[in-house]
Amino acid sequence: MPASRSRPSPFPVLRRLGAHWRPVKRRDDAPGLSILAILLITLLLGALLAVIHKGEVDEERRSLIKTALWAEQALRLQLSIDEERLQQLASEFAQTPDGANDFLLQARWMVNNRPEVERIKLLDSAGHPAQTIPPCETEPEAVQTTRDTFLMARALGHQTYSAPMSTAIGPARIELHQPIYQGERFGGMIVAVISLPGLLDAHLPWWFAERYRVEITDATGIV
Repeated sequence: MPASRSRPSPFPVLRRLGAHWRPVKRRDDAPGLSILAILLITLLLGALLAVIHKGEVDEERRSLIKTALWAEQALRLQLSIDEERLQQLASEFAQTPDGANDFLLQARWMVNNRPEVERIKLLDSAGHPAQTIPPCETEPEAVQTTRDTFLMARALGHQTYSAPMSTAIGPARIELHQPIYQGERFGGMIVAVISLPGLLDAHLPWWFAERYRVEITDATGIV
């Protein structure tokens, strides 16, 4: 039998290409991808921590504002009580100007029961001291402040606070001046001397003073 001849390949081109084909190794990008993933996670964690910190700061700021408003309202309430009692004292004195004993009793009650009230002063229509409960020595540093506030309260015809003042023999304080009117006639002034440290110590809780630094400033920002 004649020798069998191999049949030609129907894909001669593929055969030639196959003779020269070699497998190509894939480049392994896993280490680079891992580093990139770590960087992304780090950035996300940093952003998350920043958001959390900002939230905590905002919450602390809101809490501080609420606490400051609460403290301000508490002190205003106590001052309003002093204002009402002083107004009542002036009204009763105007009705019975010769009732010195009643004035002394009520003034002593106010000094003994209102921790921030250091003393009550009765000034005549010219601004000269008539009585002081309890008695005290004259404070030269406070004379001008008392005089200025007296003139302003008399001119306005209603309660007036003095500017904060400090003296050599006492802590920082303010004066509350209440005019006395007998009909249309100005009859003098009742003055409550209010200790600012006494106001804070008596009407703010101990934990507030330990946690916060409390300062009282006037309209110009002076402590």
